[in-house]
Amino acid sequence: MRSCTQCGFANREGYLFCEDCGFPLLSNSRDAKYRTQQLNEEDRKSIRELQLAPPIQQMWQPQNGITNDTSQINLVLNGETFIFDLRTMPKIILGRSDTSSTTLPDFDLSPFGALNQGVSRLHATIECIETSITITDMASSNGTYINRKLLASHQPQILHDGDEVRLGKLVLNIYFIGS
Repeated sequence: MRSCTQCGFANREGYLFCEDCGFPLLSNSRDAKYRTQQLNEEDRKSIRELQLAPPIQQMWQPQNGITNDTSQINLVLNGETFIFDLRTMPKIILGRSDTSSTTLPDFDLSPFGALNQGVSRLHATIECIETSITITDMASSNGTYINRKLLASHQPQILHDGDEVRLGKLVLNIYFIGS
């Protein structure tokens, strides 16, 4: 375990950034200018009041959800639609880029104020698992939510057509498109 020099949190091995506050754990990555912005106390209070979503194994598997003929998803953000083809890109990493990181997300949310909205560099993934489309929080600093329910880190949750997804305070909607 590696303790964070910023907040003292005991992080699991292999993490480059503190799981609690987002501070870089490596001495050569101390450029705090691009660190994930922490939410204010009012936002943290409202997040604590949200329910934790159940693990994927406990969720009802809808018959009208994703099927084998769904090949694309639309991510709608600030009135703009972004189309991803899951046949050619079965896993999409959502996050934000910065000049101090060499790892880039597949969908860079920086142009939408991601830094100020509390989006982590590698915040969440959307991917096909069997016949379902899931989203997984990647131990982000400010959480990932489906329809205002907080997801547990590293636990895939099934997405449904029309779901509202929050990455920190940044909101986007997911729509499925059949082939």
